[in-house]
Amino acid sequence: MEKNDTISILYVEDQDDVRLFLSKILSRHYSNIILAENGKDGLDLYHKHRPDIVITDIKMPVMDGLSMSSRIKESNPKAQIILTTAHSDMEYFIQSIDIGINQYILKPIDREKLYAAIDNCKDQVLLEREIENQNKKLKENNEKLTRQERELRENLQKSIALKEIISKSEENFRKVAENIQDAFWLSDRHKVLFVNNAFETISGLSSSVIYDNPSAYKEYIHEEDKSQFLILLKEHEANHKGSMGTEFRIKTPAGEIKNIWYRDVFIDNEKERGLRRICMLSDISWKIEKEKLQNDLLIAREAAQIKHRLLANVSHEMRTPLNGIFAMSEILAATTLTDQQAEYLATIREAGEDMLEITNSLLDIHELEYNQVQVNMQPIRIREFFAEVSGKYEKLTLSKGLKFQSTIAANVPEIIISDPRRLRQVAELLLSNALKFTEKGEIKAEITSEEIDHDFRNIIIKISDTGKGIREDYLDKIFSLFSQQDDSDARSYDGLGLGLTICQRIALLLKGAIEVDSEEGKGSVFSFILPVKNEAKDRQIFSQNKPPQLGLTVLYAEDKEVNQKIISIMLQNTGCRVDIAQNGLEAIEKFKEKNYDIILMDIQMPVMDGITATKKLREEFSNLPPIIGISANALKADAQFYIDQGLDDYISKPVSPKILYQKISEWLQEKNEKNETGKIPDSIPEEIENLEEKVDLDWETLTTLREQTNNNEDIIKDLYGTFLLEADVMMENIKNAISENDNESLNQSTHSLKGLSATIGAMKVYHICSEMDCLHKEKSFSRSEPLFILLSRYYKLLKAIIRKEVLHENL
Repeated sequence: MEKNDTISILYVEDQDDVRLFLSKILSRHYSNIILAENGKDGLDLYHKHRPDIVITDIKMPVMDGLSMSSRIKESNPKAQIILTTAHSDMEYFIQSIDIGINQYILKPIDREKLYAAIDNCKDQVLLEREIENQNKKLKENNEKLTRQERELRENLQKSIALKEIISKSEENFRKVAENIQDAFWLSDRHKVLFVNNAFETISGLSSSVIYDNPSAYKEYIHEEDKSQFLILLKEHEANHKGSMGTEFRIKTPAGEIKNIWYRDVFIDNEKERGLRRICMLSDISWKIEKEKLQNDLLIAREAAQIKHRLLANVSHEMRTPLNGIFAMSEILAATTLTDQQAEYLATIREAGEDMLEITNSLLDIHELEYNQVQVNMQPIRIREFFAEVSGKYEKLTLSKGLKFQSTIAANVPEIIISDPRRLRQVAELLLSNALKFTEKGEIKAEITSEEIDHDFRNIIIKISDTGKGIREDYLDKIFSLFSQQDDSDARSYDGLGLGLTICQRIALLLKGAIEVDSEEGKGSVFSFILPVKNEAKDRQIFSQNKPPQLGLTVLYAEDKEVNQKIISIMLQNTGCRVDIAQNGLEAIEKFKEKNYDIILMDIQMPVMDGITATKKLREEFSNLPPIIGISANALKADAQFYIDQGLDDYISKPVSPKILYQKISEWLQEKNEKNETGKIPDSIPEEIENLEEKVDLDWETLTTLREQTNNNEDIIKDLYGTFLLEADVMMENIKNAISENDNESLNQSTHSLKGLSATIGAMKVYHICSEMDCLHKEKSFSRSEPLFILLSRYYKLLKAIIRKEVLHENL
């Protein structure tokens, strides 16, 4: 469609995002677009510019669309007006007919219907212009005609215009009626005047049935609902005025049961049309089904919460003693033991590991089921990793009297990027299964590599055994929850039947796959196919095996003496000085007397728990060190809850020395970087790799916008480019507001950025801005600065992904 310079359009809409979006679409085809945000402004602009076509919403502040349209029609009956609304309310429909509205479009606006409506109005405008021009020429060329001839011509033109108006009114009525999605019929005292197409769709009856017999639909009302409906209808028809509405079910001729909302309205206008009756049927089956689904969802959520609490309690009750068992075993192993004592200690550790494996399996499958697992991508020396895992299982295999072979292909890269914990989990579960179900023969572990393209390759971890194998009819069930081939498996072998399920879920999480090839009685081959990037070979980010020398002063709040000893030993090995508090209240008192670099806070303690203590510390002191929570609740949702309550970070029990050192080092590094850069960092290091895993640009929002713009990439790029320009300004305003302690400006900027982010699908930026909004409402501004640091990081990453994936810029 070529751009039209001859037609001017006034668009009145109170919703900013809708007005902006639709105006951009209209401006591609019409040059003269005038915008107003309410009926009053629209009326003023109409009298000022006299646009050819008016497009207006109905419900608006100050003055609604119908009132504005009525006044425009009073001043110019020929004005071309298109109404848009999300409501199919009959009162609006009748008012629009009385006013003389030209077109009526329901929201969401179908672009093709909008263009068709504009084209109809445009044709009428052009026709009026042409008539006006022709009249002018006729007047100029026929000035010598007699007065009688002029009067005759004028009468003829009035007659033609009147016929056109009548014809247009009937046509407009039919167009509006056919746009209504509910079944609709209009009648007078004697007969049915009009039935729309939706009547047949909803009732399953032909429109001719209702023309012949206006009461025909009553025969299809559900027997349980009919008597009550007929009582209400009789009362309504006796008055011949007002309206009624009720709900009932119908059974269509095809046997389908539908829930119906029935409306019946009498309109008495004796001066013009006499008595009119409008009846409507709305199919609300979807609403009933939605309510049922919501109720089912509520029940499912309650069941999930019970399951969640059960697993949290199981986790806490089992992990707390296990923490003591493992840690004290490690300390005991470092002392001088007799052979018998060493054997006893090995038995203790083996039993503890079995119990921990069961606990971890239950927690892992729960987190995987509820998408609470996040991958932690790190460089891995794959050969060292493979040697460690295969070495462990080689000893176990040989002790069972089996042979063990391990090979790694020459083309396997030295370093890959993946989640080391999850990779080890899959490899060890597959090896554990092979060992469990193999009584004679051998177990093979091998790693190979195959290139996919220039950027990616597959790392294939293959575990083969000569065990009992898997029946062919069972191969498609082995990855199901609690799956074991038969009852004898449960009696003969330990485990819950979760191992392969966890393997498959982790493989999918890492964008890989698990394949199996097995023959009953001959053995099985499981292959874990892991896609990785080719560019990781030069990375050198590895920690040493020995503990780092931290040399910090640490306050540790914990009521259990075993845990106090364990964590103290771990920290003292790094050169740290540790002070112990028996509860949260004692921790607060100790902090008042001494400065600490790190606070470790157990969650569950007598007198005062860790969450309460953290909140009181934040209320009393502004310059706190990082506070890291410790608890046996290992679920990700619990960790997020604790962080939301004021903790800076969280570690689950049993506490691993590696995780403890890593967390403390990260917070120590962040604190040092913050001191070096000042109050607010001006720049954040580039972090563009793996953006999809760090920033959640909502692709459904992008897809919806593309559908609404008919996949016009120019418009999409313009929208997202505009977002980046405006968001840059808002980020700068937020930075300045924090620096100047201007809380009102800070709230305005974060609120604006929150709305923009939600519109384009930047949900992490949206949630951080929402949190900053809450801080303003609570008059708690101390956390604005760290939230802004987090916001800056996410926004920089978001900006990069928009430029890369939406704007297609070369970064």
